[in-house]
Amino acid sequence: MTVTIGDIAAAIDVVAEMVNECDSMTVDEALAMYDLVGQMTSELKRAASMLETQAKSLLEGGGRQIGDRMYGIKPSGKWRYRHDALADDIRVRALGIDETTGEQRSARDAVEIAIKLMQEAYVSPSTEPKKGLLAKLGYTDTPQIAEWDRTGTRLVVTDLSDPGGEG
Repeated sequence: MTVTIGDIAAAIDVVAEMVNECDSMTVDEALAMYDLVGQMTSELKRAASMLETQAKSLLEGGGRQIGDRMYGIKPSGKWRYRHDALADDIRVRALGIDETTGEQRSARDAVEIAIKLMQEAYVSPSTEPKKGLLAKLGYTDTPQIAEWDRTGTRLVVTDLSDPGGEG
């Protein structure tokens, strides 16, 4: 069996009609449809993933325009913070000269400052240090303290009829 674009369009129409009929369904019909839509959602996610993988492999090195839409790929990834460098900067700041007295900080004061800075950096559910502390330590741009780790690619669709771009 070969699935066509028309088959997919017809399936969309069926789902739209089901939405229109929801108000008149019995509880048994609604629950049965709910279960089937759950299964359909799972299969649609799997199909979308496979279609994206196929499209990205065929688009490698270039884009493709179909109608008013431009398809391409962009690298995806995340910033990997150099926590050791950040810890060194916190240590230097904590052990530095007291601004009020002009003298070397005591060990107790240095520990208190280091704890405050570490809390300011990491007391959150994130693995990224908070931007406020990074700015306080003089980091104005993420690449100064982190390295970009490419983790893959993502399919990008740009609507050429929309002046806003991606969509």
